[in-house]
Amino acid sequence: MGTGASTQSGENPNKYQDADENHENDDNKPSIPKIVVIPDDPQTAEKKERLSEQVKLLKSFDTFSNIETVTALDCINNVYRAERDDTGRIPLGDHLADIGFASVFVNIWKDLIKLDLFDVVSNKTAANVYFKLKSATHNYSDVSVRFCEELGKSGAVALLLSELSLPELNYHKIDQEEGSAWRRRWIKSTLGILHNAIRMWPDNRVIFRNANAVPLLMEYVKCTYLIVRAKALLNLAYIVDEDENDKIMTGGTNISFIVKMLESAVAEPDHMSKLYYFDAEELVDGIIKLAQNDQNKVTLVDCDVLPPLVQMLKEAKSCVEVKEAAQCIWTLAFHEKNKTRIREDKNLMAELKRHMHIVNDIGNGESAHKAARGALWILGEEDIVKQLEDSEQSANGQGDQSKQKSVGHVMISYQWDAQNLVVKIKDRLKAAGYKVWMDIENMEGSTLEAMASAIENATVVLICFSQKYKDSPSCRTEAEYTYRLRKDFIPLKVQHAYEADGWLGILLGTKLYFDFSGSNKVQQEMPKLTRELGKRGLLGSVVPRVQVVDGALKSSNVGKAPAGDGQPAEGLASWSNSDVANWLSNVGLGHFKNKFAEYNGEMILGLKLVASESPDFFYSSLKSDLGFKKLIDIIKFRTALDKLA
Repeated sequence: MGTGASTQSGENPNKYQDADENHENDDNKPSIPKIVVIPDDPQTAEKKERLSEQVKLLKSFDTFSNIETVTALDCINNVYRAERDDTGRIPLGDHLADIGFASVFVNIWKDLIKLDLFDVVSNKTAANVYFKLKSATHNYSDVSVRFCEELGKSGAVALLLSELSLPELNYHKIDQEEGSAWRRRWIKSTLGILHNAIRMWPDNRVIFRNANAVPLLMEYVKCTYLIVRAKALLNLAYIVDEDENDKIMTGGTNISFIVKMLESAVAEPDHMSKLYYFDAEELVDGIIKLAQNDQNKVTLVDCDVLPPLVQMLKEAKSCVEVKEAAQCIWTLAFHEKNKTRIREDKNLMAELKRHMHIVNDIGNGESAHKAARGALWILGEEDIVKQLEDSEQSANGQGDQSKQKSVGHVMISYQWDAQNLVVKIKDRLKAAGYKVWMDIENMEGSTLEAMASAIENATVVLICFSQKYKDSPSCRTEAEYTYRLRKDFIPLKVQHAYEADGWLGILLGTKLYFDFSGSNKVQQEMPKLTRELGKRGLLGSVVPRVQVVDGALKSSNVGKAPAGDGQPAEGLASWSNSDVANWLSNVGLGHFKNKFAEYNGEMILGLKLVASESPDFFYSSLKSDLGFKKLIDIIKFRTALDKLA
């Protein structure tokens, strides 16, 4: 869970330049946010001081179309270029975020946009200032998460998005021969900064959505210049939702184009495409975003995305590159159709098994070997992953400790960014007497075996859902393992204004959720959550003994649970509403609990009678009254109903 990155060196120092000089000498482009703590040595302190002086000077100006602004921005750009790798650049970008350069961007932009910047002859100095400003912003946003966050907060991202609707930047004019180079340079720099802002700080997505960015970016996908088209598509990868995906990616043309970009990157010794000016890491990061949609998973494999991913695993330039490639395969493997095709690729499987042994943590809980193991787990190689993790624990002196499994607990499944909120929920549950399993305390290195054991031995799983939960292959692995074992689960919403969609929406179905996403929601929602939990997970209550046999959960109780607390009472006629809900969960129809909220055992008996004596009315009622739409759900329900005594 979480994200991280490491430093790469030896890349093309002119990787963002083309015939139009998009911007100046950027190298070492990370694909994901990184956190590197570097002490301020004398050289770094001196560079930060130079940046502070120039930003302070820019803040003192009332207007910016002057040579003094050009000189100040040149200095800021020169400080960046003097550092040859990201280790030195990240603290400088973070410093610019701290001293308000994002707000300076907004002030300069608002001053210059009043002028006709497309009239380069009349406004030569203003145009020069504009591109110096964008060059500095592009460079530092390429390495600093904090700077990208500040670009969103200051309003700079919203201003850049507004440029996409300027008539002078219409893609038709960009495609024109006369004067197109100037417009092309403009839109490339804008799209480049926007891509950094959404890639490095995903929370900027709401700004893109509020600006109606999807149709605006789609216009540039029509552009004949490949670099413009590529930048537009990669921006879209981070912001499209499930409903929009089909019309954007239909037919596979755009996905095929992105795969060709990746092929172009891995064909180069440094994995930097000389044709598209993107490196393999950031391209795969965008592909992972596209692969959140299940149909895109199949289309990507159909478009031959697997060979360049295998090449990345074989020739990786960094552990981050391995992690990105393995995580992409992990994500693609969630679709059943892809599993067979991936498993049939012997080179791919061999590379995953090789990398699962190479332990190299990136940070924030991320590592290449964990991504490789996650992919293998989803591909049906659970046993070899468990054996490896067992041997590692034994070698670390944790073998005996790992065998002491927690049983009868409330398991919390969450994405790393929600940890602070989830810890508060966990602490409240413990204070109320519940036995709680959460990975920050129990996971012993966050192994897949520990995750599986935690779910197998839980009485109930709390799924703390958000956009980042949906996008995380680790979280999806946990959620789908929970569903596969038919474990009862309770959804907790931990992101404001997020509605579950895609695979997560299907898994949660129509289950009622508890909303912990707003301020002071913990205190408000906890009484409701504990009422829903009842005795499940309470210390001293009934503890189920569990085992997994052929992928199915088998359980037996120590003692007898009372009716309504997770186990049906003797005799169908005596079932309560809660018993009906538990039965639906056990037969894989938990998403219909709301529809059956008023049903008890006697009413289920009545349904059996209707099904027997008037099947046509029974099936029409399932559709009209109880919301059954899929044939497979109707079959499941009728089969389960017939098995009831």
